[in-house]
Amino acid sequence: MTSYEEPLHDKNSRLEQEVRRLQESVNQLEQRQQEMVTIYQMIEFLQVCEKIEDTSKLLAEFIQKLFPGFSGSVFLTDECNSKFERVTFFGNIVDRKTSLEFSECWALLRGQTHIASNDRPGLFCHHIDREVEPTQTICIPLLTQGKVWGLFYLRTEFPEKISSYQTHLAHIVAKQISLAFYNLKLKEKLRNDSIRDSLTGLFNRRYLDESLKQEIIKAERNQQPLSVIMVDVDHFKNFNDTYGHDVGDMVLRELAKFLEGQVRESDIVCRYGGEEMTLILINTPLDIAKQRAENICSGIRELSLQNQGEVLSSLTVSLGVASFPLDGTTGEEIVQKADKALYQAKKAGRNRVVLYQV
Repeated sequence: MTSYEEPLHDKNSRLEQEVRRLQESVNQLEQRQQEMVTIYQMIEFLQVCEKIEDTSKLLAEFIQKLFPGFSGSVFLTDECNSKFERVTFFGNIVDRKTSLEFSECWALLRGQTHIASNDRPGLFCHHIDREVEPTQTICIPLLTQGKVWGLFYLRTEFPEKISSYQTHLAHIVAKQISLAFYNLKLKEKLRNDSIRDSLTGLFNRRYLDESLKQEIIKAERNQQPLSVIMVDVDHFKNFNDTYGHDVGDMVLRELAKFLEGQVRESDIVCRYGGEEMTLILINTPLDIAKQRAENICSGIRELSLQNQGEVLSSLTVSLGVASFPLDGTTGEEIVQKADKALYQAKKAGRNRVVLYQV
């Protein structure tokens, strides 16, 4: 190689290196841009979800795209804030745990991100499935207004550790998940406040009116029966006068809980007003509804209610039953007929079931 060719060769080599470096930078920028696009898409989808249950599959797909080869889960607190329930999972390693206690995760206990690796395995959280040994894990608490109410957890079995950029990306994703779920919980709370009775937790009169219209339409279309049971507490004023309104409220809550345990998941239990409650029994003929009402009547007689150790006087109810299409063709008609039957049960001496009769 001549003295002229040698510098030219070095120059070409440096240029090739520079081209490769620039190409890597371009590829990296394109990857970052694609990741941001994926995050924006994830946010858009999460914003239109109505319930947390709707997010499970789509969230797993977006996270898997952002963290290929990784596994992990997202947990949220349950209604009692006593433990964290898994709402989604992704990757090849599916942890057997579908729920975890607050004390099982260092990130939850400390309220900050916790990263552990196999060079110091003692720092792995207790909820980590160790059957397939992870190379590294990262747990990020989901925080809203200073409160820990969820967890975003990633793990990898690759020899390479989680890079600083991947850690940064995980924090971005965790923040967006946290905001999305917080908004979903607010939506659900507002929706529940509009359709639920605040004292008993049962559906309210507004929900009864709307849902009964829809159920009558479906029953008519499918040529199926539908029955309504009206339930009213006998001598409820005596409870309030004898024990006070707080005990009266407790009685209504216990009655609501009992009624919910007597129906199927497809049926609807509502607080109609005061001490009166309504059961909508889907695809249920009158004879079956009558038997259900008799079981409820006898079951409530056997309830043992206490207040601060004091056994309360026995509780009884009167029940009226009417059915579609036998007793009417609209929800309003069926409720009115069941209410008339309830009045007849009261008039006949209470603590009994009466079917509507023309």
